[in-house]
Amino acid sequence: MISFLLGIALAAQPTFNNGPPPSMPPPHHESTEGREAARTGSARQVLHAFGACVADRNALLADRLLRMNESESDYRRRLSEIVRRDRDCFRQTGGRMGFQPLAMAGAMAEHLLERDQTPLNVRLARAATGTAPAGRSASDRVAMCVARSVPDQVTALLATTVDSAAETAAVEALMPAFGACNQSGARVSVSTAGARAMLATAAYQSLFATAPER
Repeated sequence: MISFLLGIALAAQPTFNNGPPPSMPPPHHESTEGREAARTGSARQVLHAFGACVADRNALLADRLLRMNESESDYRRRLSEIVRRDRDCFRQTGGRMGFQPLAMAGAMAEHLLERDQTPLNVRLARAATGTAPAGRSASDRVAMCVARSVPDQVTALLATTVDSAAETAAVEALMPAFGACNQSGARVSVSTAGARAMLATAAYQSLFATAPER
């Protein structure tokens, strides 16, 4: 866990002309990433590959879920339904996956963000020229601010391998931005996994939260 003092608030950020959600993939192809993660990966890598597989096979449902406020009563039910839809994705994990809603949502968001060939940092920078989506919670607002304030660093984090030294270093490099984006001044702890998932879902929300659903 990385502790930091949240203090200085950044100026309110504007966002941009939201485009359509990422193009949808061909359905039901087997994930070599999932099989490899199940064979050699850490628990986090297995869950990340599972989330990518689920998003790949259920992209429209994943997109709708990621636009939702996670405090809505329907959120957990919809997430559970998406997870249960594809037994093949679970089979690829070898049955050794622990389920964590935030990490699952982050993995799905990352996979859908990769569908657009325009570099993510460019899309996030464009998004930051318009009005930011309303934060769903204090932590969401901090993550949204970070995603919109330092798009290059957020993109660099999401490009790292899950559960790697490079990922840890990328999160540590983002700590000043986390501190600057929180107005409460409270001391909090955030795990590397939590920071990555928060920023992935915030990035997705910044780009697509107010775009028309498909």
